[in-house]
Amino acid sequence: MNKWIKKGLLALLLLFGIATLSGCRSFPWEETGFTPPEPIQVDTMPVAVGDGFILMENGDLWTWGFRNPPSFGWAHLAPALTMEGVLAVSTGLNHAIVIKSDGTAWQWGDNRWTRRWYSHDPIHVMDDVINICSNFRSLAVTSDGNLWEWGRLMDDNTYFLSTPEQIMSDVIAVTGHGSEHRAAIRSDNTLWHWSDVDTPGTQIMEDVVSMALGLRRTMAITSDGTLWAWGLNDRGQLGDGTTTDRNQPVQIMTDVVAVAAGNRSTLALTSDGTLWAWGSNSNGQLGDGTRYTRHSPVRIMDNVVYVFAANAHSMAITSDGSVWAWGSNSSGELGIGSTRGAWQVDSPQNPASAWLSPILVMVYK
Repeated sequence: MNKWIKKGLLALLLLFGIATLSGCRSFPWEETGFTPPEPIQVDTMPVAVGDGFILMENGDLWTWGFRNPPSFGWAHLAPALTMEGVLAVSTGLNHAIVIKSDGTAWQWGDNRWTRRWYSHDPIHVMDDVINICSNFRSLAVTSDGNLWEWGRLMDDNTYFLSTPEQIMSDVIAVTGHGSEHRAAIRSDNTLWHWSDVDTPGTQIMEDVVSMALGLRRTMAITSDGTLWAWGLNDRGQLGDGTTTDRNQPVQIMTDVVAVAAGNRSTLALTSDGTLWAWGSNSNGQLGDGTRYTRHSPVRIMDNVVYVFAANAHSMAITSDGSVWAWGSNSSGELGIGSTRGAWQVDSPQNPASAWLSPILVMVYK
């Protein structure tokens, strides 16, 4: 073989080897020394937080987001006043739905799942609404107990509802996760669960007062304050000390008043205001100062009155009206006006930043 051809082939092999090694390189998390910005000061008490929003006691809705497209219609990194007279908020896949003080439901953002164009302005959807949930599809409970749904109903994108359709009656609360599964509590406190293919669902438990859904798992609180969990448990997200999936409810904790479920992480609030967390912690979403997965509940904060868990970040409100956030901040999820974190990964393909412990976002003066 011609020596120049040999040299060329060797050069190509060398370049290929370097590229391959580069693609396999592991980029570690490193401390940045970044100090979080000063929290926003407000003179109205926050009462609820969620994925890109803070809801105030007087009905003011503050939002932020830097996804493309953002749930609330535009991209900004710090909370800004968006709407007034709001009672409840739920965010889905790049869209949001709210209940206003007159009971009307309004929705805006990405409307592809209802075969409409993207809307920056809120669109009136329904009247007389008392409870909402929005993911790929949207769900609403009206004051007469009827449960309605619309949006994308099947994973293969072949079945849509562009207007609300009634699917169940005698409902007082509803929730869902992604396009996978839904759950409702009926007026007799029975818990009903269904997937895309078995609406209106199957009764699972009795005496349920609150619930949360994560990736292929369900968390439920009964009237005596007992927290139960079942489903996927590969990261210890059920909190029973194992990584064994459960087909039936298992008891996790007692004296629980609220629960929030991310994809593979869980937060629970006990009656004394203590916040507990467990499950996946790859982005610090548990808030215990580490990235270690926890198979059982670990104590995070005290004096907590409200909790929220997303896929890779979490938020809480304490009794003094402070809003706290932690976990992934690569897309500005935490609302601190920056995409930076105390820890970061400098991978060119997958850069990431995170806060492993709670930081202040908003302070009630």
